[in-house]
Amino acid sequence: LGDDRTLSNWGPATTVVPIPKMKDGHIVANFRDPSRAVQLADGHWYIAVGSDTGDSAQRNTSNPAGFAQDGTAALRLFRASDDSLMNWTSVGVPWVQQRTQGWVNYTLAEWNATGVEPPPFLECPDLYRVGETVVLISSYNDFGQAASQGPPFSPPAGFADGQSAEWRTGALVPDSSQGARKLDLKFVSKHEGVLDYGLLYAQKTAGDALKPNEGRRVLFGFTGWHERQNGMMNSECGISHVMPRDLRLDSDGRMLISPVREVGNLRLGPAMSLPVGGAAVTTSSQVLVNMVCTGVPPPLKTPSSSAHSRGANAVGVDVLLDVAAGEWTRVGYDLQSGGLFVDQSHTNSLRADLSDAYQTSASLSSVAGATVDMLNLTVLVDGGMLESFVNDRVVITSLLSPSPNRSSDSSARQARAFVFSTVGIDALECHATATKLQSLPPQYLMKAE
Repeated sequence: LGDDRTLSNWGPATTVVPIPKMKDGHIVANFRDPSRAVQLADGHWYIAVGSDTGDSAQRNTSNPAGFAQDGTAALRLFRASDDSLMNWTSVGVPWVQQRTQGWVNYTLAEWNATGVEPPPFLECPDLYRVGETVVLISSYNDFGQAASQGPPFSPPAGFADGQSAEWRTGALVPDSSQGARKLDLKFVSKHEGVLDYGLLYAQKTAGDALKPNEGRRVLFGFTGWHERQNGMMNSECGISHVMPRDLRLDSDGRMLISPVREVGNLRLGPAMSLPVGGAAVTTSSQVLVNMVCTGVPPPLKTPSSSAHSRGANAVGVDVLLDVAAGEWTRVGYDLQSGGLFVDQSHTNSLRADLSDAYQTSASLSSVAGATVDMLNLTVLVDGGMLESFVNDRVVITSLLSPSPNRSSDSSARQARAFVFSTVGIDALECHATATKLQSLPPQYLMKAE
């Protein structure tokens, strides 16, 4: 607790959020990552805490306190008695996550739309509101450990350890279910979606400290618990932070996600034109690529979960291009499935086991809730990390292992734009640009003493 604005002197904290206990006295195992306090429409201040239901029949007998093992992912909510935020009262478990919207394989970073049922716990929650709409974001992890516990956990076929990050918008209403106390609330979801169909985890958001329900909301996060080995991104780098992202809601309450506008401060020179279907342009390995297309046809068909077209009918860009070495990463919109994809089949030269990684998102129209006829594709390249956005609706973060020095070094890497189609796309018109980016200026980096 800071005692002045210089933050040079600190005293003991006095605000306490009570750890909930089960009816039989056992403490819930997961009680983590409290959100920033937020004032909701009823005038009260709340804190959301990641947790689980505490309903696991198994006990961690090695712990003298008798902590329960993972139950089912749940959000716990606490209300402050007044604006001093000194005392908190539980208002129940407003959200229990019985099934995730899918999961991302740690190694390949490929999205699998089969939900994990149920996830073992919820972490890194954020609860805030935009007008009258309440927003809940959260992360889910440790699926492998959940599977090892046996029933009731039922991971999908071909299951591997993974992660997921999700958003929901809706409302907090009184909980009238059987046994609920007078103060208990429940979260009613109107819309839900995936924050990132690739590697994003343990995210948190920030807003205006004095007016937390107004204005801008920025998301910070990183690429998860594991990092790619070898290549331009490796274990020596540690975990990588993604570029901060602006979060907004559309008129119907669906999430919009875009890179923060401050990315513009990193531009080196003017944007260069990328002729669609033409010659590649030298960009280096730090670049912002943008493609805008109009007259986009509806998806050709809905692919099965076990197959995809691999961009046979697609529009997009190739980045980190080294033609002589046969290296590049392809990012685009699949005209067949209607989703964003990142094809690494010509990328991971130092990791043969990753040479077939192919990341995809859900159909853009399904996420937007309406037919899409215009595309705005933005790709941020930072060496071995890509962040790809389409229409601010879907995002894929990718970790790559390109060779650091093949026939050309990182400063000579190129970008090119393409359209591949075996069907009529007469109305499709696309324009693409690439802008070199600088590294963060030294004054923005913290120096370890």
